[in-house]
Amino acid sequence: LVVFIPFTAPGDHISYRIIKRKKNFAQGKLIDILKPSPERTTPKCPYFGTCGGCQLQHLNYQSQLEYKRLSIQDALIRQGKLNNISVPSVIPATQQWSYRRRISLTLKPLKDNYTAGYIAADGLTLLSIDQCPIFVEKDSTIFSQVQEVVRSLLKKDSNDGKLTILKRNNNTFLLHFHFKNLPNNAEQVLANAAKKYSNWTGIIASSTDRTIEFGQLETH
Repeated sequence: LVVFIPFTAPGDHISYRIIKRKKNFAQGKLIDILKPSPERTTPKCPYFGTCGGCQLQHLNYQSQLEYKRLSIQDALIRQGKLNNISVPSVIPATQQWSYRRRISLTLKPLKDNYTAGYIAADGLTLLSIDQCPIFVEKDSTIFSQVQEVVRSLLKKDSNDGKLTILKRNNNTFLLHFHFKNLPNNAEQVLANAAKKYSNWTGIIASSTDRTIEFGQLETH
C-alpha cells in the first residue's frame, strides 16, 4: 500500500499514523523523524508546515528540483500513459528567495478590527504572518506596516476581505484591499498610510459599489 506523508524526505526514517485510507493508497501524518534524510534542510520560513502554502522547504534545493522532475515524469507515465519517457533535469532558478512578485492575503475580523495572513494547512484557519521569505527579505517592513493598517480598519459585520500586494521592481508596493463592504474608516486609514509609508506607492480599496485610490496605480 502506498502511503503519502507530507513533509517527509527520501531517506527519512520516521514514525507516522494513517489518517485516511482508500482502496489503493492511504494518507499519513508524520509523528516523529527517527533518522533524518541527508536531503533535509532547515526551512527558512518560520510558518513552514503550518502555512498552507510552501510544501518543499524541508528539502535542500537540488532535492526540490529532483522532486519536481519526478512528479512531472510520474504524471506523464501514470496519467498520460506515456511509456519510455524521461523528463530532463529542471533548470534551477536564479533566485531561490524573494522571487514572488505578487501575493494575496486574507483579511479576517479580529475583535473590532482585522488581521492579515495566509490560510493555514488545515484549509480553514487564518495564520497571521509578519514575514514571507518567498516574497521579501526578513528585514522588510511591508508586513508590519500591513498589520498596523488593517488593525486600524473598523470591522463591518462579519466582512472578510482580501489584500493583494504587488512588488514593483524598486521594492515599492501596490496594495489592493477588497471588501464586500468597505470599512467605514477605510478612506481615512488608507490616506494616512499613503502619507506615512513611502514604500506604498499605490493603494486601491474596492467594494461592490465603491473604489478608493491613492498614488501610482500602474503595475509596470
